Amino acid sequence: SEALERAPGVTRGESVTTVRKIAGDDESIDTRPLVGPEIPSSPGALARLRADALGNRVVAGNLVAADGRAAAIVAYTQPPPGDIGFNKRFIELVERLIAREARPGLEVYEVGSPLLKVTFAEYIVRDQRTLIPLCAATLFLVLYLVFRTARGVLIPLVTATVSVTWAAGLMSLFGLPLTVVTSMVPPILIVIGFTEDVHMLAEYDALVARGRERRDAIRAMLD
Repeated sequence: SEALERAPGVTRGESVTTVRKIAGDDESIDTRPLVGPEIPSSPGALARLRADALGNRVVAGNLVAADGRAAAIVAYTQPPPGDIGFNKRFIELVERLIAREARPGLEVYEVGSPLLKVTFAEYIVRDQRTLIPLCAATLFLVLYLVFRTARGVLIPLVTATVSVTWAAGLMSLFGLPLTVVTSMVPPILIVIGFTEDVHMLAEYDALVARGRERRDAIRAMLD
């Protein structure tokens, strides 16, 4: 808990070691920390600490599970403006802390927004490396089966490559992030450009087959 609070970008931390035990009687209110400077080791003191935590309506169900089998350490983060690598560094720090505190009988899980964002980003990059080559391979196969000419295969492939390159470059230039939604732009461009190219090439081939001169066929195709 203390290590997380000291981490760069963390504004506040909450755990059973940071909250106060607010209890009162007719004469006074006790606001001492739930866990003092020293963590108790005697069975009796630990039992009292457990009872205090589970009897506190703020702590139980929020920082400690109602059955006493799990506890949470919450870190509130505020990345510096423009620091796109913060989430990656933060989860690596958390993973090092988890590895350092590993011991038999203790299971520690990391959850939260930084982990989700980094995981989604890794999935998106992985999907791009899979989807775009798969789209290109499917496109190549379909074009070969339909046209069986170098022109019919190369022109749509070149169009798709140029379109995706320009789209990705413009997204980077204007600072548009690669998200779950925008990651679909390259495959969609390939699919849409592919169909348009097929229509145009098919029309051109039909015009030439009917005896039109090639330049005239190109103009008619564009019309």
